[in-house]
Amino acid sequence: MSRERLLPSPEIKKRFETKLKYAHFTEIRESLYQAALSSTGPPFRVLDLACGPGNMALFCINDHNIEWFGLELWPNELRQASRTGAYQGLIQANLIERLPVKVGIADAVILNEILMYLDNSVELLFEAFNVLKPSGILYVYNPVYTIPVTLSALKKMGRSIHSSPEAVSFDRDCDWKKASRASRINFYSFDSLAAEIQTAGFKILEVTGFRIFRNRIRLMRELERFELYRNVTKNLAKRFPRLASDILVIAQKP
Repeated sequence: MSRERLLPSPEIKKRFETKLKYAHFTEIRESLYQAALSSTGPPFRVLDLACGPGNMALFCINDHNIEWFGLELWPNELRQASRTGAYQGLIQANLIERLPVKVGIADAVILNEILMYLDNSVELLFEAFNVLKPSGILYVYNPVYTIPVTLSALKKMGRSIHSSPEAVSFDRDCDWKKASRASRINFYSFDSLAAEIQTAGFKILEVTGFRIFRNRIRLMRELERFELYRNVTKNLAKRFPRLASDILVIAQKP
């Protein structure tokens, strides 16, 4: 399959660019392109952990010297990611366990809304550190809250009262094969997310916000149809990331 056939269509780009939940895709794409352009030698390798249906790679694919590799737990998500044609390799893997890749193999690692589902989030960040080459880049996109401890306690209380059989809380004893989706475990503040990334040895280069509200209300989702609303929201969140509901942390391995 030629690289030209893999370029995202205008319809795909529009679908992602008109929803604030994907606003960070453009930021990651531009950062990856700049890093790949300054890289010499073999193709620039991106490891997309918990890649899901492959939306990130599908949006970012281009004729730059970049190779995408994805890890994902759910078989149906892997099948969708495979159909995008954007990945050079896909592996079924449980991120609770050690990453099934070689040390120092990746130029960039992406953690797109995944740390909040894992009880070993710190260990996963250390794993990401190990699989990156020196000066490798880490991209962490995650929701943040002003009262994460309270929300975490309420979530645990809610799970003790009722837990959906379709959802699983990821820990080392969970039976994920009986579930179809994950249940959130971790709730971060702006500072606690940054601190956890730094604990793994990374140097934070940039923090950017994209949304002020996560738009669970139908009216807020409808507003996203308007370019003015999207632009004002993104500009406000970028200027004041501590007000944002979602942040992208770009960090580097020394």
